[in-house]
Amino acid sequence: MVADFVPATGGGRRSAGFISSPGICALPASVIFGLLWNAYGAAAAFGVSAGLALLAAALLLLLRPESMRESG
Repeated sequence: MVADFVPATGGGRRSAGFISSPGICALPASVIFGLLWNAYGAAAAFGVSAGLALLAAALLLLLRPESMRESG
């Protein structure tokens, strides 16, 4: 999927950035989740996580390449 968004030159560097981003974001996400859990409880922590997941899914639909939009 990354190859559909990046030009042919420099694609390896961008693919590496895409692959490493979940690892970089995991620590702050875990800390924020833990802070929400301690401050507001489990329901709030999971609720915020679910809301952010839905937002990410909606944004992903907006970023689909043109070739995927035409095929459905």
